[in-house]
Amino acid sequence: QALKAMKSADDSKDKVLRKLAGPRRAEKQRVAMQRYDTDADGFLCRGEILAYAQGEYGFDLPEVDLDRICRHLVKGGCAGVEFEDLQLLSSAVGISRDAVVG
Repeated sequence: QALKAMKSADDSKDKVLRKLAGPRRAEKQRVAMQRYDTDADGFLCRGEILAYAQGEYGFDLPEVDLDRICRHLVKGGCAGVEFEDLQLLSSAVGISRDAVVG
């Protein structure tokens, strides 16, 4: 029974940590958006996406991957990637980096 109680406590701890991570992640993304959105329009344009990849990951995003990211994440009529899609941008940059670095 002691093992069962310890397992339950670990599960509860993990659940609490996941709930706390959400606001921290959102704050980190908000700070990153402010840092790289140099024209303060609420979107990351192509040049700002390149700066984001370099600043956050130390990675020079290839043009072909930048084109793909813009095609998928920039919604019609928008000036760039919105804040709501910053996590997707982060994932896309990570995928590109892994493909290049190997």
